Amino acid sequence: MKFTLFSVDTNNDFRKTKNLIKFLSDDDISIFHFAEIDDHLTHVVFNLKDEYLFGTKISGHHMNMPVSQYINAFYDDKSNLVFLEFINDKYIDVIQKFLEQEEIKIISYQLTNEVIISVLEKLNGFIKNIELYDNDREEVVYESVKREIILNQIKNENLIISYLLMLSDSNFISLSRTGVVSINNNDIKTLTKFVGAFS
Repeated sequence: MKFTLFSVDTNNDFRKTKNLIKFLSDDDISIFHFAEIDDHLTHVVFNLKDEYLFGTKISGHHMNMPVSQYINAFYDDKSNLVFLEFINDKYIDVIQKFLEQEEIKIISYQLTNEVIISVLEKLNGFIKNIELYDNDREEVVYESVKREIILNQIKNENLIISYLLMLSDSNFISLSRTGVVSINNNDIKTLTKFVGAFS
């Protein structure tokens, strides 16, 4: 699953989404599912109404087919982060606007070296690929490198991590400085461990 990270504004409570559940709603966007996985982790599923548009180049538009798009979100109150499933930018914008109307403000979150390294260590990851840059914005890429060697180099040379691909418990995990993260697994236990690594 691929996620975009957001932090919840300090004056907001993401768990208020529990009060927004609407089954079989005609609204363009609603909360379809809310579950507290444990004391700190909440799973929310957004339901977005969309349409497939069908037609041909010559004859033009012919048919609309309604579709419901379900988008997962995980909220960890320890880290105050929302992991919003990424399907496309437009859906992210719709969800952000919906939450703002409900007085829940989420802010785009950028990863730092400290967070990336902490996640790498908590998940005991093996570095498959890492992209670094220095103050002159010169990029260096390493593949299949020992964690200790690269972490010393980052510290000694004051390098910034822009992207990391690691292997942890047979799962590929990617972390991007821009706040886009992914894991090639959708098992709830694996996702819980993955989200928990950020706190």
